[in-house]
Amino acid sequence: MSITGAAYNLASSNTIASINFGVLHVGDPTATRALSIMNTAPAGVFSEGLDSSFGAYSNNGGTLTPGFAGTITNLAAGSTNSTSMTASLGTTTAGSVNGNITVHQASNGTISGLANSPLPDQTPAVTGSVITGTITNLAVPQINNPQPITFAARVNTSVPTQGLSVTNAAPNNGFSEGLIGSADGASNAQITSSGSFGSPGASLAPQATNNGSIQVGIKTNVAGVISGNALIGFKSDGTGFGGTVTDLGDTPVAITANVYTPTVATVLTTSPINFGIVHIGDPTQTNGLTVQNGASATALNDGLVGTISAGGAPFSGIGAIAAPGLAPQASSSALQVNLATSTAGIFTGTANLALASHDADLADLPLTTSPLSLNAQVNRFADLSFLKEGGDGALSDSFVLDFGNVLQGSGIREAMLAMLNNNPLADQLFTDLLSSIGTVQSGSGFRFTGCSVSKLPGGVSQPGCDIFFDTSSLGDFTEVLNFDVESSNSSGYDQMIGNVTLTLEGSVSSSIPTPEPGTMTLLGSGLGMLFFVVRRWRRIA
Repeated sequence: MSITGAAYNLASSNTIASINFGVLHVGDPTATRALSIMNTAPAGVFSEGLDSSFGAYSNNGGTLTPGFAGTITNLAAGSTNSTSMTASLGTTTAGSVNGNITVHQASNGTISGLANSPLPDQTPAVTGSVITGTITNLAVPQINNPQPITFAARVNTSVPTQGLSVTNAAPNNGFSEGLIGSADGASNAQITSSGSFGSPGASLAPQATNNGSIQVGIKTNVAGVISGNALIGFKSDGTGFGGTVTDLGDTPVAITANVYTPTVATVLTTSPINFGIVHIGDPTQTNGLTVQNGASATALNDGLVGTISAGGAPFSGIGAIAAPGLAPQASSSALQVNLATSTAGIFTGTANLALASHDADLADLPLTTSPLSLNAQVNRFADLSFLKEGGDGALSDSFVLDFGNVLQGSGIREAMLAMLNNNPLADQLFTDLLSSIGTVQSGSGFRFTGCSVSKLPGGVSQPGCDIFFDTSSLGDFTEVLNFDVESSNSSGYDQMIGNVTLTLEGSVSSSIPTPEPGTMTLLGSGLGMLFFVVRRWRRIA
């Protein structure tokens, strides 16, 4: 025989606490209190649920009768219900509550399949009162902005105001008044305040926040440091409780600000910037631009900062005026234009300044200046060379004029030379002028005429430098002519930059050996070189 069965725990309840409505005011919202009921049976599948419902109310002398609503069905073991069963009390009439409410309870047999088992009733006390008159909390103004509120501006510029965030910090318990706020001036004439919020009957509720209706700011007509308070007047609105509006006085809002006088950019260097005439191979030429902060000194000033750029080779811009920049009336030549001298020519370009008004608080304010024109000329130096245009002798590329071996008494031998400023003709506009005069450095036996030039342009030759060799005396003759090279141009540059020597050679014999056939061929080839350009250069160290 098989025998089965199960044993279940009956539901059980906590002791239900008294229901206390406290002190209410006529006209308050209906007060509601919920009963907190717990099935204290052990949690599990072998514990029945708890049923609870309201029974009769027993009045013990109170003048008001509360209402009761709701039930709890099959509340699981170990669970609590604090919402389903409520007591409520209206506030239309002043009076008091004093009594007991019966709460019927039973163990629900749904889980066990058994019938419900009644449990002992509970009768928690019910108390409370509704009185005439009102006691309220005053509004509590709370400014949420971090302080001090800071501003920065330049003189006579508009600056955005700052909206205040204001909270009515009074408790939201139904007995706190609303908040009214408005701007009420400032402790410093350079500080501004404006705007308002709320009015009697339409004030800021407890725990509510108003953002931006009241604005604070500064005036920017004078440079300097501003420090002080914006004053905000607050009032507590009791009209909603049948009361009056109470003045709470002013609340200060700390303000600090810096107002700067902007920079005045003054370019003292005039346009165009002219580098004049320089020479290929000279060190890089630098021209400094002088700029000034032309602003007058005030309590607070911006500094002048900036950079430079120069468009078009061979120009380039270098240098910077770094923060904090030039003080009022100060000047600087840190911004410069460079000229490279690697290429000859006549050059133009433009220098552009990027200047700004700078301080520690605000974004830099760009300042407008006019571009500066750039002019430069990079010249080739004068360069002396010789051309043999006719006559006797042979001119080598080392500037040796050799008349060879000639027969005594064969007459005056003559070589016709031209002096050349040996630079490309196409570069004549930017080539120095050549001046030079031949003088005897050493030796004898020769005579020369016309061996001088004055301000000879580039690429141009001047004939007439004639060299004579007298054959009347026997011997070997050598004479060295020196030519100092003078290079000049229209800028006023006029310098001796080096010298060139022309060596004259020749021999006079009583007889001249007959050349071998092969020698005659070589001689004929040499005599055929009647016109060529040679040069030798020795620059003064």
